[in-house]
Amino acid sequence: MTVALLRSELLKALSGRTAVSLALAALVLTATSIAGSASTSTSNLTATSPELAEATTNLLRLGFGTLLFTSIFGALLVTGEARHGTLAMTLASGASRIRVALAKATVAAGYGLLLGVLAVAVSIGVTAVSLRADMLPVRLTGEDALTLLGVAVVNVLAGPWGVAIGWLVRNQVAAVLGIVAYTLLLEGALVEFVPSVARWLPGGAQSSIIREPGEFLAMPWGVLLFLAWLGLVWTATHTFLRRLDVTL
Repeated sequence: MTVALLRSELLKALSGRTAVSLALAALVLTATSIAGSASTSTSNLTATSPELAEATTNLLRLGFGTLLFTSIFGALLVTGEARHGTLAMTLASGASRIRVALAKATVAAGYGLLLGVLAVAVSIGVTAVSLRADMLPVRLTGEDALTLLGVAVVNVLAGPWGVAIGWLVRNQVAAVLGIVAYTLLLEGALVEFVPSVARWLPGGAQSSIIREPGEFLAMPWGVLLFLAWLGLVWTATHTFLRRLDVTL
C-alpha cells in the first residue's frame, strides 16, 4: 500500500458529504440518547447515591452507538464506487486489489478513530451537562476511562469491518440494510434469548470492549475476539478479490 494510493482513497472518501453527514448524524444521536437516558436514570439520584457512579458509566457508554455509522461509512467506501461504476476503474488502475482494499480499510479505521474521539468528547460533555442539570457532581472514574477507551476502539475496528462487508456484498442498499439489521435487530435478539452464544459473536465482542454488563468476555479478550472475526471476514474478502472480475 503506497502513500499515493492511500491519499487517493482518502480524497475519494472525503469528496462528498457522506463522511460529514454520517458523523453529524452519529454525534446528534449520541447526544440525544445520553440526554434522554439521563432524564430517567439520574433524576432520582443524589450526590451520595451509590448508584451514581454506575449511572454515569452507563451514560458514557452510549457513545458506542457511533460504531454503526463507522461500519456504514466503511461499506460505502466500496459500494459507493460499485454503484457509480468506478470500482472497476479503481481495480484496473494498476494497484493490486488487496492494496486497494487495505487502503480503504485504513481510511475507514482513521475515520473510526476520529469519530470515536468525537463520540467520547460528546459523551463526556452531554453527560456532564445532564448531571449538572440534576444538581449532581461529575466524577469520572477509572471504569469510565476504560469504557470511553472501548468506545474509541470499537469505532476504529468497525471501519475495516464495514469495508470488508462492502467488498463481499457490493450492493449499497443491501450492505447498509444488512449492517443495520444485524447490529440493531439480530445481535440484540441473540443477546436477549441466547446470551451464551451472542457473547462469541462480533456484537458480543464489541460489548466486551465497551465493558457492557452481562455475560460478556473481559475487555482484552473482547478485542482479541473481534480481531479474530475481522481476520475471518478479511480472509473471505481476500479470496473474493482474487476471483473478482474487474469488469464488474
